[in-house]
Amino acid sequence: MRGVPERAPLLQIGAVFGGFLLGPLAGLRLAMVLAPGSDLVQSLSVFAFAGVFAGGLVVWSGLGIVRVVLSALGRILRRRRPGAAITTSDRIVPPGYRAFLVLGPLIAAPVGLVAGVVSDVSVLAGGAAWALAGWAYGWALWWAAHAGYLPFPEPE
Repeated sequence: MRGVPERAPLLQIGAVFGGFLLGPLAGLRLAMVLAPGSDLVQSLSVFAFAGVFAGGLVVWSGLGIVRVVLSALGRILRRRRPGAAITTSDRIVPPGYRAFLVLGPLIAAPVGLVAGVVSDVSVLAGGAAWALAGWAYGWALWWAAHAGYLPFPEPE
Protein backbone atom coordinates (compact mmCIF):
# COMPACT_ATOMS: atom_id res chain seq x y z
CA MET A 1 0.00 0.00 0.00
CA ARG A 2 1.11 3.48 -0.63
CA GLY A 3 0.10 6.84 0.68
CA VAL A 4 -0.67 9.94 -1.34
CA PRO A 5 -1.52 13.43 -0.14
CA GLU A 6 -5.18 13.95 0.67
CA ARG A 7 -6.95 15.41 -2.36
CA ALA A 8 -9.73 17.97 -2.21
CA PRO A 9 -13.19 16.39 -2.34
CA LEU A 10 -14.17 18.48 -5.37
CA LEU A 11 -11.15 17.16 -7.28
CA GLN A 12 -12.10 13.60 -6.41
CA ILE A 13 -15.73 14.14 -7.40
CA GLY A 14 -14.52 15.69 -10.67
CA ALA A 15 -12.24 12.70 -11.28
CA VAL A 16 -15.06 10.22 -10.68
CA PHE A 17 -17.56 12.02 -12.91
CA GLY A 18 -14.91 12.84 -15.50
CA GLY A 19 -13.68 9.27 -15.55
CA PHE A 20 -17.17 7.89 -15.87
CA LEU A 21 -18.35 10.31 -18.57
CA LEU A 22 -15.27 11.08 -20.68
CA GLY A 23 -14.39 7.48 -21.50
CA PRO A 24 -17.80 6.59 -22.94
CA LEU A 25 -17.91 9.90 -24.81
CA ALA A 26 -14.48 9.18 -26.32
CA GLY A 27 -15.67 5.69 -27.24
CA LEU A 28 -18.75 7.16 -28.89
CA ARG A 29 -16.62 9.64 -30.83
CA LEU A 30 -14.29 6.85 -31.96
CA ALA A 31 -17.29 4.85 -33.17
CA MET A 32 -18.73 7.86 -34.98
CA VAL A 33 -15.44 8.38 -36.84
CA LEU A 34 -14.52 4.78 -37.66
CA ALA A 35 -17.97 3.22 -37.96
CA PRO A 36 -20.34 6.03 -38.97
CA GLY A 37 -23.97 5.10 -39.11
CA SER A 38 -23.55 1.95 -37.03
CA ASP A 39 -25.79 2.35 -34.02
CA LEU A 40 -24.71 -1.07 -32.75
CA VAL A 41 -21.03 -0.14 -32.62
CA GLN A 42 -21.77 3.25 -31.09
CA SER A 43 -23.89 1.69 -28.34
CA LEU A 44 -21.39 -1.07 -27.68
CA SER A 45 -18.58 1.46 -27.54
CA VAL A 46 -20.34 3.59 -24.93
CA PHE A 47 -21.14 0.58 -22.76
CA ALA A 48 -17.65 -0.91 -23.17
CA PHE A 49 -15.90 2.21 -21.91
CA ALA A 50 -18.39 2.55 -19.05
CA GLY A 51 -17.64 -1.11 -18.31
CA VAL A 52 -13.93 -0.37 -18.10
CA PHE A 53 -14.62 2.24 -15.43
CA ALA A 54 -17.12 0.17 -13.44
CA GLY A 55 -15.26 -3.11 -13.83
CA GLY A 56 -11.97 -1.48 -12.89
CA LEU A 57 -13.46 -0.13 -9.68
CA VAL A 58 -14.90 -3.53 -8.77
CA VAL A 59 -11.68 -5.40 -9.52
CA TRP A 60 -9.60 -2.75 -7.74
CA SER A 61 -11.82 -3.05 -4.69
CA GLY A 62 -11.59 -6.85 -4.68
CA LEU A 63 -7.85 -7.02 -5.30
CA GLY A 64 -7.17 -4.27 -2.78
CA ILE A 65 -9.03 -6.03 0.00
CA VAL A 66 -7.48 -9.43 -0.79
CA ARG A 67 -3.93 -8.03 -0.95
CA VAL A 68 -4.31 -6.10 2.32
CA VAL A 69 -5.69 -9.15 4.14
CA LEU A 70 -3.02 -11.48 2.73
CA SER A 71 -0.28 -9.00 3.61
CA ALA A 72 -1.56 -8.71 7.18
CA LEU A 73 -1.81 -12.49 7.54
CA GLY A 74 1.70 -12.91 6.18
CA ARG A 75 3.06 -10.44 8.70
CA ILE A 76 1.25 -12.21 11.54
CA LEU A 77 2.51 -15.63 10.49
CA ARG A 78 6.10 -14.38 10.17
CA ARG A 79 5.75 -12.49 13.46
CA ARG A 80 6.83 -9.22 11.92
CA ARG A 81 5.84 -5.78 12.98
CA PRO A 82 3.50 -3.76 10.78
CA GLY A 83 5.04 -1.70 7.98
CA ALA A 84 6.02 1.92 8.23
CA ALA A 85 3.22 4.17 9.41
CA ILE A 86 1.59 6.51 6.96
CA THR A 87 1.17 10.07 8.16
CA THR A 88 -2.31 11.33 8.94
CA SER A 89 -2.21 13.78 6.04
CA ASP A 90 -1.75 10.89 3.59
CA ARG A 91 -4.54 8.84 2.07
CA ILE A 92 -3.96 5.12 1.64
CA VAL A 93 -4.22 3.81 -1.92
CA PRO A 94 -4.66 0.03 -1.80
CA PRO A 95 -3.04 -2.06 -4.52
CA GLY A 96 -4.99 -3.42 -7.45
CA TYR A 97 -5.61 -0.25 -9.47
CA ARG A 98 -3.57 -1.75 -12.32
CA ALA A 99 -6.84 -3.47 -13.21
CA PHE A 100 -7.74 -0.38 -15.25
CA LEU A 101 -4.71 -0.98 -17.50
CA VAL A 102 -5.73 -4.58 -18.13
CA LEU A 103 -9.48 -4.09 -18.50
CA GLY A 104 -9.19 -1.14 -20.90
CA PRO A 105 -7.99 -3.04 -23.96
CA LEU A 106 -9.63 -6.30 -22.86
CA ILE A 107 -13.13 -4.83 -22.85
CA ALA A 108 -12.72 -2.32 -25.70
CA ALA A 109 -10.97 -4.50 -28.31
CA PRO A 110 -13.97 -6.78 -28.96
CA VAL A 111 -16.02 -3.70 -29.86
CA GLY A 112 -13.39 -2.91 -32.50
CA LEU A 113 -13.72 -6.42 -33.86
CA VAL A 114 -17.48 -5.97 -34.13
CA ALA A 115 -16.89 -2.63 -35.82
CA GLY A 116 -14.66 -4.37 -38.33
CA VAL A 117 -17.40 -6.84 -39.14
CA VAL A 118 -20.30 -4.40 -39.51
CA SER A 119 -18.55 -1.38 -41.05
CA ASP A 120 -15.97 -0.43 -43.67
CA VAL A 121 -13.01 -0.53 -41.26
CA SER A 122 -10.99 -3.76 -41.28
CA VAL A 123 -11.32 -6.15 -38.36
CA LEU A 124 -7.64 -5.81 -37.46
CA ALA A 125 -7.67 -2.01 -37.65
CA GLY A 126 -10.90 -1.81 -35.66
CA GLY A 127 -9.61 -4.13 -32.95
CA ALA A 128 -6.34 -2.22 -32.74
CA ALA A 129 -8.03 1.20 -32.64
CA TRP A 130 -10.43 0.25 -29.86
CA ALA A 131 -7.72 -1.62 -27.93
CA LEU A 132 -5.47 1.45 -28.11
CA ALA A 133 -8.31 3.74 -27.02
CA GLY A 134 -9.17 1.33 -24.19
CA TRP A 135 -5.55 1.24 -23.09
CA ALA A 136 -5.35 5.05 -23.11
CA TYR A 137 -8.55 5.30 -21.08
CA GLY A 138 -7.33 2.62 -18.69
CA TRP A 139 -4.02 4.44 -18.33
CA ALA A 140 -5.82 7.70 -17.49
CA LEU A 141 -7.89 5.93 -14.83
CA TRP A 142 -4.78 4.17 -13.52
CA TRP A 143 -2.98 7.51 -13.19
CA ALA A 144 -5.95 9.10 -11.44
CA ALA A 145 -6.06 6.22 -8.95
CA HIS A 146 -2.27 6.18 -8.52
CA ALA A 147 -2.17 9.90 -7.78
CA GLY A 148 -5.10 9.72 -5.36
CA TYR A 149 -7.60 11.63 -7.48
CA LEU A 150 -9.79 8.58 -8.06
CA PRO A 151 -10.79 7.43 -4.58
CA PHE A 152 -10.75 3.80 -3.52
CA PRO A 153 -14.34 2.48 -3.50
CA GLU A 154 -15.29 2.20 0.16
CA PRO A 155 -18.47 0.39 1.22
CA GLU A 156 -20.49 2.60 3.53
